[in-house]
Amino acid sequence: MNEKTRNFLVNRFRGYYSQAEIHLPPEHISREWGFISFSDSSETFMKRHIAFGSEGEITDYLKGIAPAHAYYSVAYYEYPSAPKMKEKNWQKADLIFDIDSDHLPGKITSYADMLEKGKKETFKLMEFLLDDFGFDEKDVHIVFSGGRGYHCHITDPSVLHLESPERREIVDYVS
Repeated sequence: MNEKTRNFLVNRFRGYYSQAEIHLPPEHISREWGFISFSDSSETFMKRHIAFGSEGEITDYLKGIAPAHAYYSVAYYEYPSAPKMKEKNWQKADLIFDIDSDHLPGKITSYADMLEKGKKETFKLMEFLLDDFGFDEKDVHIVFSGGRGYHCHITDPSVLHLESPERREIVDYVS
């Protein structure tokens, strides 16, 4: 990307982050954060293992670097900024459902069509989770995945400490 384009995008994103109401995930200080910046090189890389001590630190960081992409872990850690996974000390994790629209059956004719199809499936999933599992709507968070669909995060305390076998049983039931 040339410098003029990069500067334009950074300024536009900086303007967005300075005015937007940022909705942070629950217990945001216990999560690892990762960011992809606008780069003038052809290589894209994520800066990971970042942690914040407060909501203000996160919003200041977003306003300062104006990232192209911002990500947070679904897991909660004692030491989210530790450079190695073993050192982070996993505590719990959201239950996640990933709807990749291009993996759904049927023909897709455009990107907008793909996202609309994913949105419909995400709403069906949410209704299922609320009705069959009894999750409260405040514990179900839907976010755009950044490309092909949506992620559904369940932050209900009853699922946060589940291990892989229990999570697999839930996926099997939903499937």
